[in-house]
Amino acid sequence: MKVASILTLLAGIATAAPVAEPVEARQLFGVGMSASEFTEEGCKPVIFIFARGSTEPGNFGFIAGPNTANKLKDIFGKENVAAEGVDYPALLTTNFLPSGGDPTGVRDMKAKLQKATQCDGSIVVAGGYSQGAAITHEAIEDSPSQVVSRIAGVVTFGDTKKLQSRGKIQGIPPENFKIICAIGDLVCSGTLIITVAHLTYMVDGDDAGEFLAQRIRAAQSSGGSSGGSTGGFAESSNSGLGASGGGLFGGLFSGVGQ
Repeated sequence: MKVASILTLLAGIATAAPVAEPVEARQLFGVGMSASEFTEEGCKPVIFIFARGSTEPGNFGFIAGPNTANKLKDIFGKENVAAEGVDYPALLTTNFLPSGGDPTGVRDMKAKLQKATQCDGSIVVAGGYSQGAAITHEAIEDSPSQVVSRIAGVVTFGDTKKLQSRGKIQGIPPENFKIICAIGDLVCSGTLIITVAHLTYMVDGDDAGEFLAQRIRAAQSSGGSSGGSTGGFAESSNSGLGASGGGLFGGLFSGVGQ
């Protein structure tokens, strides 16, 4: 009965969510539900690879990924950050696999991490939400050490593998990994029971983005994330959320009250 309730709840969310995002909306709000900037535009100083949660639309979702990516763009400048979503079906059923994540997503994230870490001068960070968090754990742990050593920071939201992994990703130093779990989110306690708390991570984009920015700065100061030079790019001088599309609603309200 609990599984049926979970499936019903998340299926309703998927039905209510839009399945496509107009180009105009992406331009207005910054990174949206789909992001393939690394695939389409190539290497940039910062590459952020993110795996969305079950039933979320696009390849980047809307609950946790976009606000985090837009915070990074706000800090470092939108032209310096490539946001890239993991392509996988994001079905509910793959949550119940022993690994907790879709093998298709694991393969895609591994391939994108490997390709990104081949960019000379780029700093690579990663993250995932819900099932995407489980995919992030497995993709990184299954990657070669030379790839893992180039990942400067990882952040997960509503991490379905938090309990099982003891809050760690093998190969990632503890100071480079942050799990964000809302009070009352039961998936962080080792269950697949979805509460309202599991759907609240839109508000954590700034926190996640700041954490990743700290790890990026640390990689810059040490000459790269254990392997490549960083190129020494400057941070954006625009601190407002609307300056470079920061946050889903930043651009819409930029200039209000000025």
